[in-house]
Amino acid sequence: MLDWLIVVTWRPALVVLPGTEDMSDYRDLGFHLRGFAKGIVICSVGAGIAAGACSLLTALI
Repeated sequence: MLDWLIVVTWRPALVVLPGTEDMSDYRDLGFHLRGFAKGIVICSVGAGIAAGACSLLTALI
């Protein structure tokens, strides 16, 4: 969600590529929402796998 605030709202010169200052894609909230949703799913799956591995290793010790 920080990318919405930084890239879409503030849009500092550091994150804007030279020559693309006027592109409407910087204001595409759907792109950032889809990326956020993908990240949540991937991190949740990774956390579940890590928790399962830790539980399995703890049970074996």
